[in-house]
Amino acid sequence: MTDHSNFFFFVLQQPSVGRHSEHQKASEFRYLVGALTSLQTDFLTPLFSPVTLEDNWVNECSKFFSHKHIRARPWSKELFLQDRRSDTIWIVRDSLFAEHTDFWKTVSSPQFVKESQIVASFADEAHTAWRSSQSSRSKLYRKLVARSEFNVLVSGTPFPLGPATDAEGVLIHCGGPFDENGRWGDKLARSLKRLMISDHWNVLAFRVLIAPFYLRRTRESVWNGQWVVDRQVARPVPWEILPKSDQWSEEAARKMYHRTGTRRETMAKVIERADKQRFLAWTSVYAEVDEALVKLPGTSQGQKKMEEIIKRRIRYEKPSGRLQRLVALIKEIKTTGENFIIVSDRLFLLSMAYYVLLFFLLTADCIGM
Repeated sequence: MTDHSNFFFFVLQQPSVGRHSEHQKASEFRYLVGALTSLQTDFLTPLFSPVTLEDNWVNECSKFFSHKHIRARPWSKELFLQDRRSDTIWIVRDSLFAEHTDFWKTVSSPQFVKESQIVASFADEAHTAWRSSQSSRSKLYRKLVARSEFNVLVSGTPFPLGPATDAEGVLIHCGGPFDENGRWGDKLARSLKRLMISDHWNVLAFRVLIAPFYLRRTRESVWNGQWVVDRQVARPVPWEILPKSDQWSEEAARKMYHRTGTRRETMAKVIERADKQRFLAWTSVYAEVDEALVKLPGTSQGQKKMEEIIKRRIRYEKPSGRLQRLVALIKEIKTTGENFIIVSDRLFLLSMAYYVLLFFLLTADCIGM
């Protein structure tokens, strides 16, 4: 491994559902590399990105940069041992950070530690895997970034549960711990360490502290006089419609599923609990659905049972403010002769919407599912 004096890598995370188009990813790639080349350094930098977008990162690299300057390759032990170019960027799927994989064994070997240099690292969708400091992936990642000269975490939602909960876990995966082993500097390390104590937390102070190294890209961001996100592919501004106020459904959802989260609670459990609150706020029918799904989790029988309950009860239950507003909105759209599409990443909400349309507004022939 003596020929790999410089080591570049991307870590590939699972993407957020429907978050980025291929055009947007291309824009991000050009923006990140452009930012790095402006640093007047003589090295190129890797990135950590979603597994399903591995080919996109390789393809976009070849589209916009000459192989003389950048070459991105998916990491494998065979390719890594064969490739002797110091300007190769290695794209590493996050699954390879698990213990006893070829990647884990390679970068943990004494030979690699002694003879290789990690120039820089990027982690795309970084909030998903690096929140837990106890996972094997987290431990290996922190060892690598501690040796890397330049680290960047990329995410559209860097603090999913809010900075008060997520800030410490995210930051230590970028600059290390808030002590002499980190790269924050004495003054910043002391400030961050003190701020992470719950009694001392202040979000405004946090924003001030991270401002020197926190870059936020929006639809209005430009680079070298060009939009970072092309106007033709920029997301439109959504039309937000608030639900009709009703105290009883909101209160029922809070009483049944609300509780204070803890750091021990996994992200999946937090999302599941939030979903259940949201479902019950839509309709009280979900209480029975939830009980049924406990016995039939994640099965086709569970989906069938859910639809049976919704079909049997939805038309007889008192509609929540959310359902009343949905029905009113669809009636308005149909009155104007326009078409519409209902989209959700949760099967319960899609099933509920289907039977609401069927019983309250349309016939089965008019509903495309």
